[in-house]
Order: sequence, then structure tokens, then C-alpha cells
Amino acid sequence: MLVMTEILDQIGHAVMAYPLAVLLLMAVGPVVIVALARNSTGSVIVLGGTVLVLVLAVTTNVIMPVLVAVGVLWLIAIGFLIFGRTRRPAAR
Repeated sequence: MLVMTEILDQIGHAVMAYPLAVLLLMAVGPVVIVALARNSTGSVIVLGGTVLVLVLAVTTNVIMPVLVAVGVLWLIAIGFLIFGRTRRPAAR
């Protein structure tokens, strides 16, 4: 049975082997969250930001601005999930 240090070591090797795949998974998370919120404004903002982040990740060689932007996208998506639901009038 694997212990926690071995599991974390294997995850670290996978991240170092395929960094763009890991970044893609991190960037798709906010898109899924905002899709659950069903808010058109949030989806435009988060999808545009995701495209911007992925273009920045592919064209530059710096990681910190990309990670900060992905973190901001997560916060925006969660904010739209919590506060951005459209109000529908009650049926009479």
C-alpha cells in the first residue's frame, strides 16, 4: 500500500511531466462551475478569462501570473455561483 509521501511524489512527477495538461485541468474548473451557475454574464467573463490565461501560458514562459489569473478565475466563478443566479418571478 502506498503511503502519503509516495502518492505526493507520484503526483509531483506527473505535474512535472505534463504541466500544460495540469494547467488545462485547473483552467477548466471555473468553466464548469460557472456552467452550473447558469449565468450568461459569468460565463462570458470566465470563458474569456480562461482563453486569456491559456494563451498567456502557451506564449510566455512565466508561471506566477498564470497561476494568479487561474486563482482569480476560480474566485470569480465561485462568486457567480453563489451570488449570480438570475431571479425569476414567482408563478401566480
